[in-house]
Amino acid sequence: TEKTVVQIYGIGANWGIFQQVEGGYLISSLSANISEPNLKGILFYDNTEKTITKIYSEGFQWRNFQPVEGGYLISSSSPYSIGVLFFDSTEKTITQAYDTGFNWVNFQEVEDGCLISGPDANSIGILFFDSSEKTISQIYTEQYNWTSFLPVQDGVIIQTKTNRNDILFYNQQEKDISVLYDNVYIFDFNCPIEGGVLFASSNTNNRGIFFYDNIEKTFTKMYQVNTFNWNIYQKVGEDVLIASTSSSGILLYNSTEKTITQICSCGDNYTFTINENEVLCENEDYIYSFDPTTKKFTLKYDKTIFASEE
Repeated sequence: TEKTVVQIYGIGANWGIFQQVEGGYLISSLSANISEPNLKGILFYDNTEKTITKIYSEGFQWRNFQPVEGGYLISSSSPYSIGVLFFDSTEKTITQAYDTGFNWVNFQEVEDGCLISGPDANSIGILFFDSSEKTISQIYTEQYNWTSFLPVQDGVIIQTKTNRNDILFYNQQEKDISVLYDNVYIFDFNCPIEGGVLFASSNTNNRGIFFYDNIEKTFTKMYQVNTFNWNIYQKVGEDVLIASTSSSGILLYNSTEKTITQICSCGDNYTFTINENEVLCENEDYIYSFDPTTKKFTLKYDKTIFASEE
């Protein structure tokens, strides 16, 4: 077979962003030279015809692509490329679905669409892409960097890593967002349980363990303790053993009583091993046994005693 090189598009330069789509590739320029109109827009390479055509004429550096029903959402990192675009996979066309802000890079699939946010003040709030209408609307108007999305019953819990802020709830049925809990740092650890989710934080300002209730749609403190970073969870049936890499002790979430109690106050950084009739809880100094049936917690081995005798 003859190996040849043929120029199929001779306009512009620095076409360095490629996104594979159905039937070909979308191509955008890495340059953001506003004085050079030939670098603007998005090209489409057709796999079958082996041709390239410009299907969108505005903006540069269209580099953020999110697959959605019927096509792709596209945003740019350039301030000269505003909003969010929609590429129609069937028609091979691009339309502007939203005309404010840029660098919309955080996407979360939800029923009937997609939630969208950005990392800084250039992309304020949260957007909703309607997959049926192929439109985008702003459904929350505060702050940015909404990057933590946790799907729960009937919606999504949303948090930001930007300083103190609110915890939000996206209501799947109403397609709106409300504040669950205000003025806190991010809760970066969670454990889904029957009826909701347990939450804890690595931030010293968020002490204790909180509970999100699936039915009531509330976020409340379940366990009041002057410690934080409860980041190790072991489900035992519907109960949960909870430990930390920095705070001492082991906690037990009792699914029958819907309570959290401390069952051990010694040591941290426990590992849990589930055996036939017990759960072994072990760190560098202690080994405990937890009986899932009786919920009895027993010290089996104290390494500190043997160390002091040597």
